[in-house]
Amino acid sequence: MSPAPARASVPPLLPGGGEDVERLTAAALAVPGVTGLHGGQFGEVATYLPGRRVVGIRASATSVTVHVVVTAAALPAVLTSVRAAITGVADGRTVDVVIADLHQAPDPTDDPPSGPRPPAWTPVGPVTPVTPVTPVSPVPPITPTTRPGPGDSPAMEERTS
Repeated sequence: MSPAPARASVPPLLPGGGEDVERLTAAALAVPGVTGLHGGQFGEVATYLPGRRVVGIRASATSVTVHVVVTAAALPAVLTSVRAAITGVADGRTVDVVIADLHQAPDPTDDPPSGPRPPAWTPVGPVTPVTPVTPVSPVPPITPTTRPGPGDSPAMEERTS
């Protein structure tokens, strides 16, 4: 019996494994203006590692895609900063940055509402009673009719009657 052919070694999907994805995630989240990572509309933007899934970063041996949630201030500057931060740890891979969502930061000049909240609706005028609807006469029951069955023929009906 001949020996089994040697298997070709398969390169790892990620050069640095899970540590690589952690460095990419930390680099993206360290950029001022980035409030989080976004998993895409259906959660499809993710990197799968043994026993866990890192949402918002899709990393392979040739490219890195990062979907970020940013504050609405200075979008081009945040985009450039995220690209630079990820490129620094991407080890020569192609980097794609997607601004997936905007986070509206609360305005510090707005005062929080004080006192009770206003009602969700206010009555316009006096409430008039609803007049009852007269009931409709009931529908007569449907009576079943006898019809020939699927195997019966008109000739059989004449013979049996």
